[in-house]
Amino acid sequence: MRFFAAAIVFFNHFGRDAVATWPGWFQECLTHGRSAVTFFFMLSGFVLAYSYLDSNSMTGIRTSKGRFYLNRFGRIYPIYFVALLPALLNKSLGLMQGSVEANVFWDFPIAASLLQAWIPAWAAVWNPPAWSLSVEAFFYLVFPLIALRLRQTSIRAILTVVVPLALATAWLRILIQQTHDPLGAFFPLLHLPTFLLGYGIGRLLRDHPRAFTPSVWPFLVTGIITFAAMSLGSNWLSRPATAAILELLFAFLIASLIALRGPLKTLLSHRYLVLLGEASYSLYITHMVAMIFAERVAKKFGLWETPKDSILFVMLGFAGCLVLSVLLFQYLETP
Repeated sequence: MRFFAAAIVFFNHFGRDAVATWPGWFQECLTHGRSAVTFFFMLSGFVLAYSYLDSNSMTGIRTSKGRFYLNRFGRIYPIYFVALLPALLNKSLGLMQGSVEANVFWDFPIAASLLQAWIPAWAAVWNPPAWSLSVEAFFYLVFPLIALRLRQTSIRAILTVVVPLALATAWLRILIQQTHDPLGAFFPLLHLPTFLLGYGIGRLLRDHPRAFTPSVWPFLVTGIITFAAMSLGSNWLSRPATAAILELLFAFLIASLIALRGPLKTLLSHRYLVLLGEASYSLYITHMVAMIFAERVAKKFGLWETPKDSILFVMLGFAGCLVLSVLLFQYLETP
């Protein structure tokens, strides 16, 4: 699922121009590709809760806070910094050639320190998709505190509060975005309820694993409804309402994936799909800098006048980004 979410983010950024003449429902689905980031936030809460929670520990997690922070830093930062390097190199060359001023580097410390989402107007500096890693860093920072404070709280109480809060916040984020205020898209606190909803699903799996009855049908039905909401939802509902519904559907999608059995689970567990899922973070964080570089190369050699308008360029770029992400995962993330 991580791979498919990262792929739809890619095509949201680089596929919409190439399919401008395709059916409206397909274009709408790509437009909702930004919702895949919400799915990542929820999945992050789920994975951390399922992997780290320990009700018998004094800290609420199965490792020390220092070890937890070190593990999270090692997981995200090396690839994150690598994705910043092309922009750093490009601006450095521009400075040496006199084509840019020295002040172009003033916002580099903000991006390098994962603080950009806290200043929404600057959230897209250097590597635009990296804003979500700024939000993730905040989640990692507060997770040990959440685990400690909520370890004695029943899962029913948690979900009773978190579910309506996540839906209301999803609605609110879009309302703010419709005023053209970047706060609604990027500010970390507005994404915290999504993370907490994922945390609640992880707690539910740890505390009540039998609640997830093995079946293929919940996943299929939820997947179809999610696709319909992304493709057609805005035809019937306002965008804030669609965002709230997608928030709930993503929660059901994660829960139904846990209960998935049969040939579909076998297919999704294939080693190549698992590898692509593991490399999805590299795909997400490097795809924009890789594709911008590819566009410049294509224009320089006269291959395409406007590369993003070509479905062939987009698909070749996607294939190249997949290869790059797998290599980065295997040789930089894994060690």
